[in-house]
Amino acid sequence: MNCPVVKFESSGKEYDIFVISADERLCFYGSCQILCLAGNATLNDFHLPNVSVESSKFLKISAPQKMDIPAILQVFKSTEKDFKLNRLKFRLKEITAQFESIMQLVAEKNCPAVLVVKKSLDIVEEIMASLVPNFHVHSSKQNMNSIPSRYYSSRLDLYIYPEECEKILRFRIDDLLSKRKNGQRVSVLPIGNKGAGKSHFVRNLVNRLLNSAESVYILDVDIGQSEFTPSGCLTLTKVLAPIFGKPFSHQKSAKFENSYFYGDLSPHNIPLFKDIFERLWNHFLEISSPGDICIINSMGWIKDSGRDILVDIMTNTKTDLIIELSRNMGERSFEFPPNLASRPISIVANDIPSEIGQIEKKLTAPMIRDLTTIGYFSKLLVRPIISSIFNIVPLKISFKNVKIALPIDILVEDHYVLAAINNQMMAICQDSADLKFHRICGSEEFPEAAIIDGKSSALKCFGFAIIRAISIEKRELYVVSPVDLENFEEPPIFVRGVRIDLPTHMMMAPKPSPYALDGNNETSRKESSKLVNALFNAPTNSTGFKRSRKK
Repeated sequence: MNCPVVKFESSGKEYDIFVISADERLCFYGSCQILCLAGNATLNDFHLPNVSVESSKFLKISAPQKMDIPAILQVFKSTEKDFKLNRLKFRLKEITAQFESIMQLVAEKNCPAVLVVKKSLDIVEEIMASLVPNFHVHSSKQNMNSIPSRYYSSRLDLYIYPEECEKILRFRIDDLLSKRKNGQRVSVLPIGNKGAGKSHFVRNLVNRLLNSAESVYILDVDIGQSEFTPSGCLTLTKVLAPIFGKPFSHQKSAKFENSYFYGDLSPHNIPLFKDIFERLWNHFLEISSPGDICIINSMGWIKDSGRDILVDIMTNTKTDLIIELSRNMGERSFEFPPNLASRPISIVANDIPSEIGQIEKKLTAPMIRDLTTIGYFSKLLVRPIISSIFNIVPLKISFKNVKIALPIDILVEDHYVLAAINNQMMAICQDSADLKFHRICGSEEFPEAAIIDGKSSALKCFGFAIIRAISIEKRELYVVSPVDLENFEEPPIFVRGVRIDLPTHMMMAPKPSPYALDGNNETSRKESSKLVNALFNAPTNSTGFKRSRKK
Protein backbone atom coordinates (compact mmCIF):
# COMPACT_ATOMS: atom_id res chain seq x y z
CA MET A 1 0.00 0.00 0.00
CA ASN A 2 1.29 3.47 -0.93
CA CYS A 3 -1.07 5.29 1.41
CA PRO A 4 0.97 6.96 4.20
CA VAL A 5 -1.76 6.29 6.79
CA VAL A 6 -3.50 2.91 6.92
CA LYS A 7 -6.13 1.98 9.50
CA PHE A 8 -7.13 -1.51 10.63
CA GLU A 9 -9.77 -2.62 13.12
CA SER A 10 -9.16 -5.01 16.01
CA SER A 11 -10.96 -8.35 16.31
CA GLY A 12 -13.46 -7.07 18.88
CA LYS A 13 -13.77 -3.67 17.15
CA GLU A 14 -12.65 -2.06 20.41
CA TYR A 15 -9.50 -0.64 18.84
CA ASP A 16 -8.34 1.03 15.65
CA ILE A 17 -4.78 0.24 14.61
CA PHE A 18 -2.87 2.86 12.60
CA VAL A 19 0.25 2.26 10.53
CA ILE A 20 1.74 5.66 9.74
CA SER A 21 4.75 6.43 7.55
CA ALA A 22 7.63 8.54 8.81
CA ASP A 23 7.36 12.36 8.41
CA GLU A 24 3.55 12.19 8.47
CA ARG A 25 1.32 14.33 10.69
CA LEU A 26 -2.12 13.25 11.84
CA CYS A 27 -4.67 15.40 13.66
CA PHE A 28 -7.08 13.79 16.11
CA TYR A 29 -10.40 15.43 16.94
CA GLY A 30 -12.80 14.19 19.59
CA SER A 31 -12.09 11.82 22.43
CA CYS A 32 -10.23 8.51 22.52
CA GLN A 33 -7.26 6.81 24.14
CA ILE A 34 -3.97 6.11 22.40
CA LEU A 35 -0.70 4.23 22.76
CA CYS A 36 2.28 3.48 20.53
CA LEU A 37 3.19 -0.16 19.88
CA ALA A 38 6.28 0.62 17.80
CA GLY A 39 8.01 3.48 16.08
CA ASN A 40 9.02 7.04 16.81
CA ALA A 41 6.10 9.42 17.36
CA THR A 42 5.12 12.46 19.41
CA LEU A 43 1.66 13.60 20.43
CA ASN A 44 1.33 17.29 21.24
CA ASP A 45 5.14 17.34 21.61
CA PHE A 46 5.30 14.39 24.04
CA HIS A 47 7.37 11.44 22.86
CA LEU A 48 5.16 8.34 23.01
CA PRO A 49 6.88 5.35 24.58
CA ASN A 50 6.60 1.94 22.90
CA VAL A 51 4.35 -0.16 25.13
CA SER A 52 2.07 -3.20 25.09
CA VAL A 53 -1.73 -3.04 24.89
CA GLU A 54 -2.79 -2.68 28.51
CA SER A 55 -5.51 -0.44 29.92
CA SER A 56 -3.08 1.43 32.17
CA LYS A 57 -0.77 2.25 29.24
CA PHE A 58 -3.33 4.20 27.18
CA LEU A 59 -3.14 7.99 27.19
CA LYS A 60 -6.37 9.94 27.02
CA ILE A 61 -6.99 12.42 24.20
CA SER A 62 -9.70 15.02 24.67
CA ALA A 63 -9.72 17.40 21.71
CA PRO A 64 -13.39 18.18 21.05
CA GLN A 65 -14.07 19.56 17.61
CA LYS A 66 -16.35 22.05 19.35
CA MET A 67 -13.18 23.53 20.88
CA ASP A 68 -11.27 23.66 17.57
CA ILE A 69 -7.64 22.64 18.28
CA PRO A 70 -6.86 18.95 17.59
CA ALA A 71 -4.26 16.70 19.16
CA ILE A 72 -1.36 16.53 16.69
CA LEU A 73 0.60 13.33 16.07
CA GLN A 74 3.99 13.61 14.39
CA VAL A 75 5.82 10.50 13.16
CA PHE A 76 9.61 10.50 12.78
CA LYS A 77 12.00 8.02 11.20
CA SER A 78 12.96 4.99 13.27
CA THR A 79 16.06 2.89 12.97
CA GLU A 80 15.79 -0.85 12.42
CA LYS A 81 17.81 -1.33 15.57
CA ASP A 82 15.05 0.35 17.62
CA PHE A 83 12.28 -1.50 15.80
CA LYS A 84 11.57 -4.84 17.53
CA LEU A 85 9.62 -6.80 14.90
CA ASN A 86 9.05 -9.97 16.92
CA ARG A 87 7.77 -7.99 19.88
CA LEU A 88 5.47 -5.97 17.59
CA LYS A 89 4.05 -9.13 16.02
CA PHE A 90 3.34 -10.61 19.44
CA ARG A 91 1.55 -7.44 20.57
CA LEU A 92 -0.54 -7.23 17.40
CA LYS A 93 -1.51 -10.89 17.58
CA GLU A 94 -3.12 -10.22 20.97
CA ILE A 95 -5.65 -7.74 19.52
CA THR A 96 -6.23 -8.47 15.82
CA ALA A 97 -6.50 -11.33 13.39
CA GLN A 98 -4.98 -9.05 10.72
CA PHE A 99 -1.56 -9.05 12.35
CA GLU A 100 0.11 -10.71 9.35
CA SER A 101 -1.20 -8.00 6.98
CA ILE A 102 -0.04 -5.29 9.36
CA MET A 103 3.43 -6.83 9.68
CA GLN A 104 3.72 -7.02 5.90
CA LEU A 105 2.79 -3.34 5.66
CA VAL A 106 5.33 -2.47 8.34
CA ALA A 107 8.04 -4.19 6.30
CA GLU A 108 7.01 -2.29 3.14
CA LYS A 109 6.99 1.07 4.90
CA ASN A 110 10.40 0.59 6.50
CA CYS A 111 9.85 1.15 10.21
CA PRO A 112 6.70 3.30 10.43
CA ALA A 113 4.85 4.07 13.66
CA VAL A 114 2.18 1.60 14.77
CA LEU A 115 -0.43 3.04 17.10
CA VAL A 116 -3.53 1.68 18.79
CA VAL A 117 -6.56 3.87 19.46
CA LYS A 118 -9.16 2.77 22.00
CA LYS A 119 -12.59 4.00 20.94
CA SER A 120 -14.51 3.82 24.20
CA LEU A 121 -15.24 6.97 26.24
CA ASP A 122 -14.94 7.44 29.97
CA ILE A 123 -17.85 8.80 32.01
CA VAL A 124 -16.74 12.44 31.75
CA GLU A 125 -16.57 12.34 27.94
CA GLU A 126 -19.95 10.60 27.73
CA ILE A 127 -21.51 13.33 29.86
CA MET A 128 -20.05 16.09 27.69
CA ALA A 129 -21.37 14.42 24.56
CA SER A 130 -24.87 14.33 26.08
CA LEU A 131 -24.77 18.01 27.10
CA VAL A 132 -23.31 19.73 24.02
CA PRO A 133 -24.46 18.90 20.47
CA ASN A 134 -21.62 18.02 18.07
CA PHE A 135 -19.20 18.24 20.97
CA HIS A 136 -16.61 15.57 20.12
CA VAL A 137 -17.18 15.19 16.38
CA HIS A 138 -19.39 17.36 14.20
CA SER A 139 -22.33 15.65 12.51
CA SER A 140 -20.88 16.50 9.08
CA LYS A 141 -18.01 14.11 9.87
CA GLN A 142 -20.23 11.25 11.01
CA ASN A 143 -21.30 8.21 9.05
CA MET A 144 -25.08 8.30 9.39
CA ASN A 145 -25.30 4.54 8.79
CA SER A 146 -23.19 3.58 11.79
CA ILE A 147 -22.90 4.24 15.50
CA PRO A 148 -21.79 7.87 16.07
CA SER A 149 -18.03 8.16 16.31
CA ARG A 150 -16.46 10.07 19.19
CA TYR A 151 -13.19 10.72 17.35
CA TYR A 152 -11.79 10.99 13.87
CA SER A 153 -8.38 11.63 12.35
CA SER A 154 -7.33 13.97 9.58
CA ARG A 155 -4.14 14.45 7.58
CA LEU A 156 -4.50 18.20 8.03
CA ASP A 157 -0.97 19.66 7.80
CA LEU A 158 -1.41 21.79 10.90
CA TYR A 159 1.31 23.64 12.78
CA ILE A 160 0.26 25.72 15.80
CA TYR A 161 3.31 27.99 15.68
CA PRO A 162 5.54 29.14 12.77
CA GLU A 163 8.84 27.31 12.37
CA GLU A 164 10.80 30.45 13.27
CA CYS A 165 9.00 30.67 16.62
CA GLU A 166 9.52 26.93 17.18
CA LYS A 167 13.28 27.30 16.70
CA ILE A 168 13.48 30.13 19.23
CA LEU A 169 11.34 28.18 21.68
CA ARG A 170 13.43 25.01 21.33
CA PHE A 171 16.61 27.01 21.94
CA ARG A 172 15.22 28.63 25.09
CA ILE A 173 13.86 25.31 26.40
CA ASP A 174 17.31 23.74 25.90
CA ASP A 175 18.72 26.61 27.95
CA LEU A 176 16.17 25.89 30.72
CA LEU A 177 17.07 22.21 30.73
CA SER A 178 20.76 23.10 31.08
CA LYS A 179 19.96 25.16 34.17
CA ARG A 180 17.88 22.29 35.47
CA LYS A 181 20.77 19.85 35.09
CA ASN A 182 22.87 22.20 37.19
CA GLY A 183 20.35 21.86 40.01
CA GLN A 184 18.65 25.23 39.51
CA ARG A 185 14.90 25.50 40.01
CA VAL A 186 13.50 27.19 36.91
CA SER A 187 10.28 29.09 36.23
CA VAL A 188 8.37 29.84 33.03
CA LEU A 189 5.67 32.49 32.62
CA PRO A 190 3.53 32.54 29.43
CA ILE A 191 1.51 35.79 29.14
CA GLY A 192 -0.96 37.20 26.63
CA ASN A 193 -4.45 38.57 26.12
CA LYS A 194 -7.56 36.43 26.43
CA GLY A 195 -7.75 34.00 23.55
CA ALA A 196 -4.01 34.15 22.84
CA GLY A 197 -3.67 30.40 23.41
CA LYS A 198 -1.90 30.39 26.79
CA SER A 199 -3.69 27.30 28.14
CA HIS A 200 -2.90 25.21 25.06
CA PHE A 201 0.70 26.44 25.13
CA VAL A 202 1.07 25.53 28.82
CA ARG A 203 -0.18 21.98 28.22
CA ASN A 204 2.17 21.45 25.28
CA LEU A 205 5.07 22.96 27.20
CA VAL A 206 4.41 20.50 30.03
CA ASN A 207 4.51 17.69 27.47
CA ARG A 208 7.82 18.89 26.01
CA LEU A 209 9.43 19.18 29.43
CA LEU A 210 8.20 15.74 30.51
CA ASN A 211 10.38 14.28 27.77
CA SER A 212 13.35 15.25 29.96
CA ALA A 213 11.88 15.61 33.46
CA GLU A 214 9.91 13.20 35.65
CA SER A 215 7.49 15.92 36.71
CA VAL A 216 6.57 19.56 36.11
CA TYR A 217 4.81 21.92 38.50
CA ILE A 218 2.02 24.23 37.35
CA LEU A 219 1.21 27.24 39.51
CA ASP A 220 -2.23 28.12 38.19
CA VAL A 221 -3.30 31.72 38.81
CA ASP A 222 -5.92 31.86 36.04
CA ILE A 223 -8.89 31.97 38.42
CA GLY A 224 -11.38 32.44 35.59
CA GLN A 225 -10.27 29.37 33.59
CA SER A 226 -8.50 27.08 36.06
CA GLU A 227 -6.76 23.97 34.72
CA PHE A 228 -7.02 21.38 37.50
CA THR A 229 -9.84 22.75 39.68
CA PRO A 230 -13.15 24.50 39.16
CA SER A 231 -12.82 28.27 38.81
CA GLY A 232 -12.01 30.58 41.69
CA CYS A 233 -8.84 28.89 42.99
CA LEU A 234 -5.11 29.46 42.80
CA THR A 235 -3.41 26.08 42.86
CA LEU A 236 0.01 24.44 42.74
CA THR A 237 -0.09 21.05 40.97
CA LYS A 238 2.65 18.51 40.38
CA VAL A 239 2.09 17.04 36.92
CA LEU A 240 3.45 13.54 36.34
CA ALA A 241 1.84 12.65 32.99
CA PRO A 242 1.34 14.42 29.65
CA ILE A 243 -1.79 16.49 29.11
CA PHE A 244 -3.79 15.88 25.93
CA GLY A 245 -7.12 17.34 27.00
CA LYS A 246 -9.13 20.33 28.14
CA PRO A 247 -9.64 21.14 31.85
CA PHE A 248 -12.93 19.22 32.14
CA SER A 249 -11.10 16.02 31.18
CA HIS A 250 -8.44 16.10 33.90
CA GLN A 251 -10.27 17.07 37.10
CA LYS A 252 -8.69 14.05 38.75
CA SER A 253 -8.24 15.17 42.34
CA ALA A 254 -11.31 15.19 44.56
CA LYS A 255 -9.36 16.74 47.43
CA PHE A 256 -6.85 19.50 46.65
CA GLU A 257 -3.40 19.50 48.24
CA ASN A 258 -2.05 22.97 47.50
CA SER A 259 -4.97 25.25 46.68
CA TYR A 260 -6.45 28.51 47.98
CA PHE A 261 -9.97 29.75 47.33
CA TYR A 262 -9.88 33.29 45.98
CA GLY A 263 -13.63 33.22 45.46
CA ASP A 264 -14.11 35.20 42.24
CA LEU A 265 -13.40 34.99 38.52
CA SER A 266 -11.21 38.12 38.42
CA PRO A 267 -8.78 39.60 40.96
CA HIS A 268 -10.56 42.61 42.45
CA ASN A 269 -8.73 42.17 45.75
CA ILE A 270 -5.16 42.57 44.49
CA PRO A 271 -3.39 42.27 47.88
CA LEU A 272 -5.16 38.95 48.59
CA PHE A 273 -4.31 37.64 45.11
CA LYS A 274 -0.63 38.53 45.52
CA ASP A 275 -0.58 37.03 49.02
CA ILE A 276 -1.95 33.70 47.77
CA PHE A 277 0.52 33.63 44.88
CA GLU A 278 3.42 34.27 47.25
CA ARG A 279 2.26 31.46 49.55
CA LEU A 280 2.09 28.99 46.66
CA TRP A 281 5.41 30.08 45.17
CA ASN A 282 7.13 29.70 48.54
CA HIS A 283 5.50 26.29 48.89
CA PHE A 284 6.92 25.27 45.52
CA LEU A 285 10.39 26.28 46.73
CA GLU A 286 9.85 24.22 49.91
CA ILE A 287 8.54 20.98 48.40
CA SER A 288 10.35 20.87 45.06
CA SER A 289 13.75 19.34 44.41
CA PRO A 290 16.77 21.06 42.84
CA GLY A 291 16.24 21.19 39.09
CA ASP A 292 12.43 21.17 39.24
CA ILE A 293 10.44 23.30 36.82
CA CYS A 294 7.44 25.52 37.57
CA ILE A 295 5.16 26.89 34.83
CA ILE A 296 2.96 29.79 35.93
CA ASN A 297 -0.40 29.68 34.17
CA SER A 298 -1.39 33.36 34.06
CA MET A 299 -4.63 35.23 33.38
CA GLY A 300 -5.49 37.01 30.14
CA TRP A 301 -5.37 40.43 31.83
CA ILE A 302 -2.21 42.28 30.82
CA LYS A 303 -3.19 45.91 31.37
CA ASP A 304 -3.61 48.14 34.43
CA SER A 305 -3.83 46.01 37.62
CA GLY A 306 -3.37 42.85 35.57
CA ARG A 307 -0.01 44.18 34.40
CA ASP A 308 0.93 45.06 37.98
CA ILE A 309 0.20 41.49 39.09
CA LEU A 310 2.31 40.02 36.28
CA VAL A 311 5.23 42.36 36.96
CA ASP A 312 5.02 41.40 40.62
CA ILE A 313 5.14 37.71 39.65
CA MET A 314 8.14 38.29 37.36
CA THR A 315 9.99 40.18 40.09
CA ASN A 316 9.28 37.79 42.97
CA THR A 317 10.04 34.60 41.04
CA LYS A 318 12.92 36.03 38.98
CA THR A 319 11.29 34.24 36.08
CA ASP A 320 13.77 32.37 33.87
CA LEU A 321 11.66 32.40 30.71
CA ILE A 322 8.83 34.80 29.82
CA ILE A 323 6.85 33.99 26.66
CA GLU A 324 4.47 36.55 25.21
CA LEU A 325 1.76 34.87 23.11
CA SER A 326 -0.55 36.52 20.60
CA ARG A 327 -2.81 35.64 17.70
CA ASN A 328 -1.59 38.37 15.34
CA MET A 329 1.28 40.84 15.02
CA GLY A 330 -1.04 43.82 15.50
CA GLU A 331 -2.09 42.76 18.99
CA ARG A 332 -1.05 45.18 21.71
CA SER A 333 2.00 43.76 23.47
CA PHE A 334 2.67 43.66 27.18
CA GLU A 335 4.40 46.72 28.58
CA PHE A 336 7.50 45.25 30.17
CA PRO A 337 9.41 47.20 32.79
CA PRO A 338 12.92 48.30 31.64
CA ASN A 339 14.76 45.73 33.75
CA LEU A 340 12.86 42.85 32.07
CA ALA A 341 12.51 44.12 28.51
CA SER A 342 15.36 42.04 27.01
CA ARG A 343 14.33 38.68 28.49
CA PRO A 344 10.95 37.70 26.94
CA ILE A 345 10.38 35.92 23.65
CA SER A 346 7.37 36.58 21.44
CA ILE A 347 5.32 33.86 19.76
CA VAL A 348 2.53 34.57 17.27
CA ALA A 349 0.30 31.54 16.69
CA ASN A 350 -0.75 30.45 13.21
CA ASP A 351 -4.39 30.62 12.22
CA ILE A 352 -6.05 27.30 12.98
CA PRO A 353 -8.07 26.13 9.95
CA SER A 354 -11.41 24.58 10.82
CA GLU A 355 -12.26 21.13 9.51
CA ILE A 356 -15.95 22.06 9.38
CA GLY A 357 -15.80 25.71 8.34
CA GLN A 358 -17.53 28.42 10.33
CA ILE A 359 -20.66 26.36 10.95
CA GLU A 360 -20.93 26.96 14.67
CA LYS A 361 -19.43 29.26 17.26
CA LYS A 362 -16.90 27.92 19.71
CA LEU A 363 -17.84 27.39 23.32
CA THR A 364 -17.98 30.53 25.45
CA ALA A 365 -15.82 31.05 28.55
CA PRO A 366 -18.80 30.55 30.93
CA MET A 367 -19.69 27.28 29.18
CA ILE A 368 -16.10 26.04 29.49
CA ARG A 369 -16.17 26.89 33.21
CA ASP A 370 -19.41 24.95 33.59
CA LEU A 371 -17.94 21.90 31.84
CA THR A 372 -14.91 22.01 34.13
CA THR A 373 -17.18 22.07 37.19
CA ILE A 374 -19.21 19.16 35.82
CA GLY A 375 -15.94 17.30 35.17
CA TYR A 376 -15.02 17.76 38.84
CA PHE A 377 -18.34 16.45 40.21
CA SER A 378 -18.55 13.62 37.64
CA LYS A 379 -16.45 11.47 40.02
CA LEU A 380 -19.66 10.98 41.98
CA LEU A 381 -21.77 9.75 39.08
CA VAL A 382 -22.50 6.08 38.53
CA ARG A 383 -24.05 6.63 35.10
CA PRO A 384 -22.83 8.88 32.25
CA ILE A 385 -25.76 11.28 32.46
CA ILE A 386 -25.76 14.45 34.50
CA SER A 387 -29.19 13.80 36.02
CA SER A 388 -27.72 10.81 37.89
CA ILE A 389 -26.33 13.31 40.37
CA PHE A 390 -29.85 13.32 41.84
CA ASN A 391 -29.38 9.67 42.82
CA ILE A 392 -26.36 10.35 45.00
CA VAL A 393 -27.06 9.90 48.69
CA PRO A 394 -26.01 13.17 50.36
CA LEU A 395 -24.11 13.47 53.60
CA LYS A 396 -26.21 14.72 56.51
CA ILE A 397 -24.49 17.35 58.65
CA SER A 398 -26.01 18.69 61.85
CA PHE A 399 -26.44 22.47 61.95
CA LYS A 400 -24.33 22.51 65.12
CA ASN A 401 -21.31 21.30 63.13
CA VAL A 402 -21.69 23.71 60.22
CA LYS A 403 -19.71 26.90 59.63
CA ILE A 404 -20.64 29.14 56.69
CA ALA A 405 -18.66 32.06 55.23
CA LEU A 406 -20.22 34.46 52.74
CA PRO A 407 -18.42 37.16 50.73
CA ILE A 408 -19.26 40.75 51.56
CA ASP A 409 -20.89 41.02 48.11
CA ILE A 410 -23.60 38.67 49.43
CA LEU A 411 -24.24 40.52 52.67
CA VAL A 412 -27.57 39.31 54.04
CA GLU A 413 -29.49 39.29 57.29
CA ASP A 414 -29.22 36.20 59.45
CA HIS A 415 -32.52 34.65 58.42
CA TYR A 416 -31.41 34.76 54.76
CA VAL A 417 -28.05 33.03 55.26
CA LEU A 418 -29.35 29.51 54.61
CA ALA A 419 -31.22 30.75 51.55
CA ALA A 420 -27.95 32.22 50.28
CA ILE A 421 -26.23 28.81 50.31
CA ASN A 422 -29.08 26.51 49.26
CA ASN A 423 -28.57 24.98 45.80
CA GLN A 424 -25.10 26.54 45.68
CA MET A 425 -21.62 25.27 44.97
CA MET A 426 -19.46 25.93 48.02
CA ALA A 427 -15.72 25.75 48.52
CA ILE A 428 -14.59 23.45 51.33
CA CYS A 429 -11.97 25.46 53.20
CA GLN A 430 -9.80 25.29 56.28
CA ASP A 431 -11.15 27.22 59.25
CA SER A 432 -9.46 30.54 59.90
CA ALA A 433 -8.95 32.42 63.16
CA ASP A 434 -9.23 35.57 61.10
CA LEU A 435 -12.98 35.02 60.64
CA LYS A 436 -15.29 35.85 63.51
CA PHE A 437 -18.29 33.52 63.56
CA HIS A 438 -21.61 33.90 65.30
CA ARG A 439 -24.64 31.61 65.55
CA ILE A 440 -27.38 32.45 63.05
CA CYS A 441 -30.25 34.26 64.78
CA GLY A 442 -28.36 33.85 68.05
CA SER A 443 -29.52 30.22 68.37
CA GLU A 444 -27.19 27.37 69.34
CA GLU A 445 -29.33 25.10 67.12
CA PHE A 446 -28.31 26.86 63.91
CA PRO A 447 -25.02 27.04 61.96
CA GLU A 448 -22.28 29.55 62.61
CA ALA A 449 -21.74 32.25 59.99
CA ALA A 450 -19.19 34.93 59.11
CA ILE A 451 -18.41 37.27 56.26
CA ILE A 452 -15.30 37.56 54.10
CA ASP A 453 -14.23 41.11 53.31
CA GLY A 454 -11.16 42.86 51.95
CA LYS A 455 -9.28 42.31 55.20
CA SER A 456 -9.85 38.55 55.39
CA SER A 457 -6.83 36.30 54.95
CA ALA A 458 -6.34 33.55 52.37
CA LEU A 459 -8.42 30.40 52.83
CA LYS A 460 -6.86 27.04 52.02
CA CYS A 461 -9.25 25.07 49.80
CA PHE A 462 -9.72 21.28 49.92
CA GLY A 463 -12.38 20.94 47.21
CA PHE A 464 -16.00 21.77 46.43
CA ALA A 465 -19.44 20.66 47.56
CA ILE A 466 -23.06 21.18 46.59
CA ILE A 467 -25.58 22.15 49.25
CA ARG A 468 -28.30 19.86 47.97
CA ALA A 469 -31.00 20.50 50.57
CA ILE A 470 -31.66 22.10 53.95
CA SER A 471 -34.00 20.82 56.64
CA ILE A 472 -34.97 23.42 59.22
CA GLU A 473 -37.14 20.88 61.01
CA LYS A 474 -34.33 18.33 61.41
CA ARG A 475 -31.62 20.98 61.76
CA GLU A 476 -29.56 19.33 59.01
CA LEU A 477 -27.65 20.29 55.90
CA TYR A 478 -27.53 17.77 53.01
CA VAL A 479 -24.22 17.93 51.13
CA VAL A 480 -22.89 16.24 48.00
CA SER A 481 -19.13 16.27 47.40
CA PRO A 482 -16.38 14.04 45.98
CA VAL A 483 -14.35 15.04 49.06
CA ASP A 484 -14.66 12.71 52.06
CA LEU A 485 -16.05 15.24 54.53
CA GLU A 486 -16.07 12.70 57.35
CA ASN A 487 -12.30 12.34 57.24
CA PHE A 488 -11.23 15.78 58.47
CA GLU A 489 -9.47 16.24 61.80
CA GLU A 490 -11.03 19.70 62.14
CA PRO A 491 -14.44 20.45 60.55
CA PRO A 492 -13.96 22.61 57.43
CA ILE A 493 -16.02 25.69 56.60
CA PHE A 494 -18.31 26.07 53.59
CA VAL A 495 -17.45 29.22 51.65
CA ARG A 496 -19.54 30.75 48.89
CA GLY A 497 -17.80 32.64 46.12
CA VAL A 498 -18.86 35.45 43.80
CA ARG A 499 -19.95 34.22 40.34
CA ILE A 500 -18.76 30.71 41.27
CA ASP A 501 -22.08 29.11 40.40
CA LEU A 502 -23.48 25.64 40.02
CA PRO A 503 -23.89 24.88 36.28
CA THR A 504 -27.48 25.06 35.06
CA HIS A 505 -27.15 21.55 33.60
CA MET A 506 -26.76 20.18 37.12
CA MET A 507 -30.11 21.65 38.17
CA MET A 508 -32.12 20.17 35.29
CA ALA A 509 -33.90 16.81 35.38
CA PRO A 510 -36.97 15.14 33.89
CA LYS A 511 -38.40 14.87 37.40
CA PRO A 512 -38.98 17.35 40.24
CA SER A 513 -35.83 18.97 41.58
CA PRO A 514 -34.24 17.12 44.49
CA TYR A 515 -33.35 20.42 46.10
CA ALA A 516 -36.55 20.31 48.15
CA LEU A 517 -36.88 22.10 51.46
CA ASP A 518 -39.06 21.57 54.47
CA GLY A 519 -42.15 23.72 54.23
CA ASN A 520 -42.70 23.46 50.52
CA ASN A 521 -46.49 23.64 50.70
CA GLU A 522 -48.76 26.52 51.61
CA THR A 523 -49.88 25.13 54.98
CA SER A 524 -46.37 24.49 56.28
CA ARG A 525 -45.22 27.88 55.05
CA LYS A 526 -47.82 29.64 57.15
CA GLU A 527 -46.76 27.67 60.19
CA SER A 528 -43.05 28.03 59.64
CA SER A 529 -40.68 30.45 61.25
CA LYS A 530 -39.15 33.54 59.71
CA LEU A 531 -36.03 31.52 58.95
CA VAL A 532 -37.97 28.92 56.98
CA ASN A 533 -39.93 31.58 55.09
CA ALA A 534 -36.66 33.19 54.04
CA LEU A 535 -35.72 30.02 52.15
CA PHE A 536 -38.54 30.72 49.71
CA ASN A 537 -37.68 34.35 49.04
CA ALA A 538 -34.77 35.99 47.28
CA PRO A 539 -32.09 37.15 49.71
CA THR A 540 -31.51 40.91 49.85
CA ASN A 541 -28.27 42.63 50.76
CA SER A 542 -28.20 44.05 54.25
CA THR A 543 -25.81 45.79 56.60
CA GLY A 544 -27.30 43.87 59.52
CA PHE A 545 -24.81 41.05 59.01
CA LYS A 546 -21.80 43.30 59.64
CA ARG A 547 -21.74 42.37 63.27
CA SER A 548 -19.87 39.16 62.32
CA ARG A 549 -16.85 41.14 61.14
CA LYS A 550 -13.79 40.93 63.28
CA LYS A 551 -13.06 44.24 64.97
